[in-house]
Amino acid sequence: SLREILIGTKRPVKAELITIEGMVNKEGLSITAINQIMNTELVYKTSEELFELIKLSVMSIAELVEVDTFEKAINMAFSGFAILAVDGCNKMFAIGVQGFNFRGVSEPESEVVQRGSREGLVEPVRVNMSIIRRRIKNPKFRMETMTIGTLSKTEICLCYLDEKVPKRVLAEVKARLKNFTAETALAAGYLVPFLEDKKDYSLFS
Repeated sequence: SLREILIGTKRPVKAELITIEGMVNKEGLSITAINQIMNTELVYKTSEELFELIKLSVMSIAELVEVDTFEKAINMAFSGFAILAVDGCNKMFAIGVQGFNFRGVSEPESEVVQRGSREGLVEPVRVNMSIIRRRIKNPKFRMETMTIGTLSKTEICLCYLDEKVPKRVLAEVKARLKNFTAETALAAGYLVPFLEDKKDYSLFS
């Protein structure tokens, strides 16, 4: 959906708010973004100053990403972000106000544990990232997100310990993921043929 809004009170600037129905938290979007930017006095001289002013002074939310291409904006919108395009600015904002429904975190049905955590991973990658991050409280723990699949535009996350993983192995995994040529990636199994060695004739992955 598209909604045209005016940013600022004295020198209002036209802006467009782009959202995907059912993917954003409308209440959160109104509180954290729309109300603030519509009722704030902005003093600026150039479009660059306006962009930075909105970024630093107005948008008091945790997740705010700068977007400089339409492809990135579309991908972020389909991931539950609200896209804010400001008149005169050559970049856009992606506002983290995801509000889509997903399966709750529960005990894995296929791997029952007798001791320890009973949390199982779910479908949204951001939720899984937070579950793993709570378990590994190490500043060397890295999470790199990337998008694969020419049609599905699936977001995946590569997790590793910076000082533990061999650099050669990490570079090889990244190279193979970049060579993913399938149109869709709906499950982890779609990645297996691209991560396995070409001469691996084993019956098992």
